[in-house]
Amino acid sequence: MKSFRKGNVVVFSNNLYYQTDHARQIAHALKSSDADAVAIAATAIRNTLPSWDNVAIVPIPSHLGYATYTLELAKAIGQGHVFDILRGAERETLYDLKYRGMTVTPNDLGFYTIGSIPQDMNVVFVDNVVATGTTAMAALEAVGRGFVVPFAIDEKAFKE
Repeated sequence: MKSFRKGNVVVFSNNLYYQTDHARQIAHALKSSDADAVAIAATAIRNTLPSWDNVAIVPIPSHLGYATYTLELAKAIGQGHVFDILRGAERETLYDLKYRGMTVTPNDLGFYTIGSIPQDMNVVFVDNVVATGTTAMAALEAVGRGFVVPFAIDEKAFKE
């Protein structure tokens, strides 16, 4: 397991977006809820942590403002307890915003919670890829604690 840190955000992942075989294809297929990609990613995420005891899995919202494919992924992990409590502002995809040269901050995502997690539980955010860490930072700010276990990390973009 590899760990990465950017500010307050800690990420654990066994897959590097550009170096792990098929990581890019699987990460993109997750966005369309491809069943094979979900199964592969769920297994990879499940194998990232040594224990899932007392874990609250929180799927990160998509550009629609609620968890879509990340919710499917969270449920497929089959460990811990899924808490679908994060919501955000509906917006363009981060890819499209970055492609147009826009800078996106965690505040731009407008993440907020619609529920709570017991204080004695460890919070794990799941996503397909962590690139710049913007969504991870927004999720951490909204919930107040936790770390991220994505399917893959973009080792070129996620830098201190």
